[in-house]
Amino acid sequence: MPAVAERLLVLLASGDPSLIAAIGDALGPDRESLVVASSPEGALAEAKERDPPVVVADLRWPAPRPSGVNLSESARDWLAAISSAAPRAKLILLAKPDGEKAAWELVRRGAVDCLVIPPPQERLAASLHNALARSALEREGSAWREIQALLEVSHAVTSDEDLSRILQKVMDSAMAVTGADSGSLLLFGDQGEATGDVLHIAAARGIPTEVVAGTRLKPGEGIAGWVAQHGEPVLLRGGPEGDPRFRHLETRQRIGSSVCVPVRARPGRLIGVVCLNTEKGRRRFTRRDLDLMTIYAGSVGTLIEAARAIEGHRSAGKRLERSLKRLRAAEGQLVQSSKMAALGLLASGIAHEFNNLLTGIYGMAQLAEETGKREHVEKSLRVAVENSRRARDIVKNLLSFARPYSKPGEAVDLASATDEVLELIRREVDSRGVKLVKNYRPAPPVAIARGEVQQVILNLVLNAVQAMEGREGGLLAVGLRRRSETVVLTVADTGVGIPRAALPRLFEPFFSTKSLLGGSSEPRGAGLGLSVSFGIVRAAGGRIRVKSREGAGTVFTVRLPLAPPTPGPFKRPITERRVAPPVPAGARVLVVDDEWWVREFLRECLAHAGYAVAIAGTGDEAREAMRDLPPDAALVDIVLANGESGTTLADEIRKSHPNARILYMTGKLTGSESERRLREEADGFLAKPFSTAEVLGLLAAALGESEEEQAPPPGARGHA
Repeated sequence: MPAVAERLLVLLASGDPSLIAAIGDALGPDRESLVVASSPEGALAEAKERDPPVVVADLRWPAPRPSGVNLSESARDWLAAISSAAPRAKLILLAKPDGEKAAWELVRRGAVDCLVIPPPQERLAASLHNALARSALEREGSAWREIQALLEVSHAVTSDEDLSRILQKVMDSAMAVTGADSGSLLLFGDQGEATGDVLHIAAARGIPTEVVAGTRLKPGEGIAGWVAQHGEPVLLRGGPEGDPRFRHLETRQRIGSSVCVPVRARPGRLIGVVCLNTEKGRRRFTRRDLDLMTIYAGSVGTLIEAARAIEGHRSAGKRLERSLKRLRAAEGQLVQSSKMAALGLLASGIAHEFNNLLTGIYGMAQLAEETGKREHVEKSLRVAVENSRRARDIVKNLLSFARPYSKPGEAVDLASATDEVLELIRREVDSRGVKLVKNYRPAPPVAIARGEVQQVILNLVLNAVQAMEGREGGLLAVGLRRRSETVVLTVADTGVGIPRAALPRLFEPFFSTKSLLGGSSEPRGAGLGLSVSFGIVRAAGGRIRVKSREGAGTVFTVRLPLAPPTPGPFKRPITERRVAPPVPAGARVLVVDDEWWVREFLRECLAHAGYAVAIAGTGDEAREAMRDLPPDAALVDIVLANGESGTTLADEIRKSHPNARILYMTGKLTGSESERRLREEADGFLAKPFSTAEVLGLLAAALGESEEEQAPPPGARGHA
């Protein structure tokens, strides 16, 4: 007999000694795989228990009663009974010569062969070989499907992030392998302990939703609870009513057979139960189904534990990510608080500076108004222009420093950034009698956010100025130079110095000497300036160091990495354009601002430059003006009076005049992400106060781009 018969059973439903001997001889060395039934009923019992690949039925025996089918002929009863008991078995019929015709009719109905008693030895061996081979092929195909199902579940665990979907795939796979009509995967809680825990349905198919949602089983309750309590599998060939352990159960389903197995994780810990059911009148589960699901449940248990572990890691990662976001937000608030604290120290000096500027403007304007002399009028205009430019620069520096948003990793000219800070603090320096010395050597730009490096500079300079409080002849020296692949900033003072014991803790949060760096008998500041500065410099890939000696002053040294090279030489931004650009012929401009003096300034400025101008203070006025003068460009204030939104109005302008260029104006620069988006989507952005050169240059550039977009390509010709 070929190797296909290895480890396979052949059930002989007959007690004829000659047939037993003949089949034993045909099996040869594998005769031990032959099982002989002692009666027709015994044949069915053996078939149910062993799930044999081949059943040889002697039709001289009467069919077992009851067979479950109402057929008149014994042979047909045999076929129906064996097919029900062992659905995967291949049936070979042995018949007397007068019953051969009926036996061949059964071959057409599903049996694999028919032999006349006594069968020739070669014919018997060939028939057995053929039946065993067909059974082996089918079972190998079934085993392959089972292996493939396990592989699909394994893939689901590693590729899916949702545990509930993974469990549902496990359930679907189990049902596909066994052909079940309904099933459920029940799991304990996260701890997975049977005692004192409750089973809930984690995945199901063919079970009403309300049953899934409402099912909670303690160990010992129902079939699943019994399996969970005893840790043993259950195979019910009939419904629960046929088993003394479960006949008291009331079920809503017409269960024909059930298989229920424990699900274990390593090292053998029970975590749940898998239950599968078939309906009455359908195929019944076999011992092989029970063995298969026991193996399957063991693999699934490991997979579920792996999926839970993966989900736990993902949840921990998400929690960590949320914590990091909160930490970054808190860090940002801390940095912003440090900025505001530094600006608070400068508030009186800045107010003093503005009062001086306003005094010059207000006084000269009054003098010109009272005298009417041409020289007073001309001098008043010069003072107004110069002082307004000075006030604009102060506000610009303040907003640049105070804004929360700052582009990371930009190329920053450290000399200009330092000068802006020193301008802010100039009044503070002068009022304390401190001499400022700047020693800048040529240096390329550094890679850091401008607002952040300016905060570092302001913190260091303020500390230095306060360290020299009450000391005559104070000297503040600020230096810049290139050193290898870094730019070095030094801030040195001749103040009281830092105690030696305080140096190791100088950059710790909330650590402070008597003032920010000493020199006062009263504590000032929260001890955040230097710790924030340390964090900013370190995040940019730089270093900050300090050298100090009590009574002899302090030197802070900051090293920052160079910015990556950019195309063309580095240039500082140009803020003024002296030559007014040409005006596109017939260009029409709509100005929308809620302040009348801004509207009047822009009307006169633009009209003088040759534009056709319409002005509006509200959205309704703007809509009416557009009917009379369709705009080629619109200058729109972002925030209008009475809660109107300039950006909403700009959207309306774009819809009604798609070719119109939109230029935003604002006096409220926050540095927020929304402001950055507005700058990117607009055709121009004007920060108040702005000069005539700025508005004319930006407007001409926007309209010039518009003409280029609408112009036909070179060489294009019209068609008649």
